[in-house]
Amino acid sequence: MAMMKGPRLWFGVRAGIVALFIVNGFFVPFEGPEIPMFLPLLALVVVTLFVTFGFRGIMKSYAKYDWSRPSWFTNPFSGPSHFAHLGSWAFIALGLAETIRAIIVGQPVVIHLLPLAFGLGIYLGLTLFYTYMYEKK
Repeated sequence: MAMMKGPRLWFGVRAGIVALFIVNGFFVPFEGPEIPMFLPLLALVVVTLFVTFGFRGIMKSYAKYDWSRPSWFTNPFSGPSHFAHLGSWAFIALGLAETIRAIIVGQPVVIHLLPLAFGLGIYLGLTLFYTYMYEKK
């Protein structure tokens, strides 16, 4: 069997980490308090704005890191945006898995939407950052 190298290796690492979050969402029971529906929506907006404008600010402080646009085929540990990209997909997967599980077992769904909101917020923030604010050097 040949060793995976380069982009295929990093795709496998990313897919494996996201798969662990999916397994966690389906099989680790979570009982949380009932929360109002606006809280996941508020989290989505706040995280999106924080990532979008926060990355602009920290980019200058951490100029030595790789700030190229992240993808599924890049090393997730090569820079802050690459790690945030992996984290966004991990939280999206966790939130979807928890929400599906909650629907199947008849639990309230709203608390399980929080990880999904955080993941979507990070992903949207990265997308907005690279679309409108990123300045290549």
